[in-house]
Amino acid sequence: MTISKLLGTSASALALATLLACSDAATPTNSLQNVVVGPGPGTPSQPMPEAITLCKVGSGADFDVTSATSAGTSSSTQHLNDGDCVVVSFKPLRGTFGGTTTEIAADPGFYLDHIVVTTITDQFATPVSNTVTGTSTISVPANTYSGTAGATWTYYNLPIPPEGCTFTIGYWKTHAGFGPQADVVTPLLPIQIGNGTGKSLNVNSAAFAVQLLGFNGSNNVFAASNGINKLYAQLLGAKLSIANGVSGSAVATTIAAADAYLSTHDSGDWASLSKTEKGQVLAWMTTLDNFNNGLLGPAHCS
Repeated sequence: MTISKLLGTSASALALATLLACSDAATPTNSLQNVVVGPGPGTPSQPMPEAITLCKVGSGADFDVTSATSAGTSSSTQHLNDGDCVVVSFKPLRGTFGGTTTEIAADPGFYLDHIVVTTITDQFATPVSNTVTGTSTISVPANTYSGTAGATWTYYNLPIPPEGCTFTIGYWKTHAGFGPQADVVTPLLPIQIGNGTGKSLNVNSAAFAVQLLGFNGSNNVFAASNGINKLYAQLLGAKLSIANGVSGSAVATTIAAADAYLSTHDSGDWASLSKTEKGQVLAWMTTLDNFNNGLLGPAHCS
């Protein structure tokens, strides 16, 4: 029995009671806003009216889940297995609703590939779907949905290829333990930027890694237009992927050249570089950016 057939024109509270009565697998968790609709194969073909539903495909994963409605908010942590669905938020009586979901850790051997956001403007509307990449969070404010509108947010995880796959600097920056995603950076440290002499940097903490990944450079001053800051970020991103098991052979020469250069140059040197030197720094940065985005060498994870 599909969710759409089960609900019909019922109010969300009646739908929940019926759903729980009809599903042996459905078990309430720690709040009325977070009720396990699955497990079961596949995902709802049509979003549940008057609710936001989170679904998981491909592997299990841990999520931070927040229900946001005109009546208030509540938060919890959920683990969904492949095929599970969880109601994130229900519409309160004559109110509005929204919510936030963040995949904080996939099961070992898997990565988040994309999210499909499916919405209906009312219970009779044709579902509209959009694919979202480059983020692990979907969030809409409490006044987003009203009436019999609804949404399903389906997270798709894929197996990490045997040769590994790369992540962007944005991924590493948001997975360094400063919330809500799990810290996957610290176990890969320390990482050397440079050849160990002169102006080389020893990245031995997640905080320092985030500093470099965020274009704050060696002097911890944000300057996204500073080419050396950009090179720091992309070089560290590439080295994190390599430390995570990806082959770096496609950029080995670039890494060696960038390391040699950064042993004698840091963020403060950018302004005084010649046009030719700046061009070389940006060329190394571009090559490493392409590697981190899966355009050169191994495929990109997310």
